[in-house]
Amino acid sequence: MEQAVNFLYSAIRSAEDNVRGYDLKSQIVGIGYIFTMGLITTIGALGPEKVPYIPLTIIMSWLIGISPIVFFGMVLYPSRKTAPALGEQHTDIKQLYFSDNSHGSDIGTFLSELKSADIQKELTYELMKLSALRDLKRIRFLRALWVSAASFAVILLSQIYRTLG
Repeated sequence: MEQAVNFLYSAIRSAEDNVRGYDLKSQIVGIGYIFTMGLITTIGALGPEKVPYIPLTIIMSWLIGISPIVFFGMVLYPSRKTAPALGEQHTDIKQLYFSDNSHGSDIGTFLSELKSADIQKELTYELMKLSALRDLKRIRFLRALWVSAASFAVILLSQIYRTLG
């Protein structure tokens, strides 16, 4: 029993570290993207022809420039509540590991639920929730990278097109 509980704690720590890692990566890459967009804008201003300032240009600029930032933000803010559900009908899981006071707001209630809880089930449930959150963040991070790569490709092609006349 103790070995299993130690294993679950270790796995939960690893999953939490991965979740935080995706948050950090998303923040760093998002900031890098913003700085790169500034550089691209400067290079674009050196082009021979100015792009007409029409509503379509504004809309396309916002879609191409801002959408990757939104996608990186989506990596940062899938809260535990938006993580994929595990079938919340398990009444024997008390969800005590990350207490949110939904089980009573006093210490006595929490302690009585803790005494009757199956610790291995509680930890396994939290590990599965964190793993689902980690996978969600990974998918969203990769999606944000693809969107930013597509954005850069569109900007590059438009700048080349402008210089060719």
